Amino acid sequence: MARKRYRLRWQSLGAVKTVTNRPKISLSPFLPRCSSSPLHSLLLAALVVGVPHLGCAARRTVAIVPRAAWDPLPPASFALPAQHPHRIVIHHDAVDYRPDQTGEEKMRLLLRASRQREGWPDVPYHYLIDRNGRIFTGRPEKYPGDTRTDYDPTDALHIAFLGNYSKLEPTPAQLDTLRRLVRVKARQYGIAATEIRLHHELVADTECPGDNVRRRLEDVVWLTGADFEPPHLSSAP
Repeated sequence: MARKRYRLRWQSLGAVKTVTNRPKISLSPFLPRCSSSPLHSLLLAALVVGVPHLGCAARRTVAIVPRAAWDPLPPASFALPAQHPHRIVIHHDAVDYRPDQTGEEKMRLLLRASRQREGWPDVPYHYLIDRNGRIFTGRPEKYPGDTRTDYDPTDALHIAFLGNYSKLEPTPAQLDTLRRLVRVKARQYGIAATEIRLHHELVADTECPGDNVRRRLEDVVWLTGADFEPPHLSSAP
């Protein structure tokens, strides 16, 4: 009797089960919906090949576009000191992109401007979020970011919206993705909610991350008790 074959794939911000020649199978009758029990984690880890499960996959996952998807020749290393993140800083890049430009095109433009105009070795942020809520990998986390303002950007993860949010309104997809990414990274590095800051909170003479983002994030609750489960990251297709 031929053995039935099943395969699982990851897509967007959650786990999507694709089954070959069979109806979809759900684990929900057998496992708690969002349990962090060892049994739950071990079973899911065994099913999802190549993606380390470290929490509730359905609700605490972010998909990140890898560097190679937008930069065919990423730098192998930088002449920069290593850092150990203990805070997260939220930015916008304040660039007026064309509405028809893709996230990949915006990343390449930002990289060129960072090198040619600013003299930086790379984009200054570790992660950037486009209008569709897609997360792009920027500077490697092990290196500090760069800034034109008067504060020390080292030992921090820098997350930015692609665009000028003194003019644009952030989209619901961007805001949702930002919250997910912040929670994942805070769990990964053990960063407290008090260490999640807007750039303007650290430097008074900057509008970053833009008045419209600042207004939308004024009363945001970044972390809850459930957010201190271990993180779960995946690569976007």
